[in-house]
Amino acid sequence: MPISSYVVRCLPADQAAVREELLALPGVELGEATEKGFPVVTDTPTTRAATELGERLQDLPGVQSAVLVYHNFEDVADDLAAAATPPKP
Repeated sequence: MPISSYVVRCLPADQAAVREELLALPGVELGEATEKGFPVVTDTPTTRAATELGERLQDLPGVQSAVLVYHNFEDVADDLAAAATPPKP
């Protein structure tokens, strides 16, 4: 499961609405807000879902930027390698 973290920047006046939108999304956790924004952690089932969710964060009304600061997908790579290995006879 890919885990990603972002720094979401928005104006203080927009934070409550942005946080409410983010909390409605599955696999999203929010960190403590600062005057310029807050950290967001996402946990998605696939790398494709991680990419789509990252794009969705950026497109939310009130979001000035959603900067990816961490992305871990090593367990996905292990799953792909196992699927590509032919079964033993």
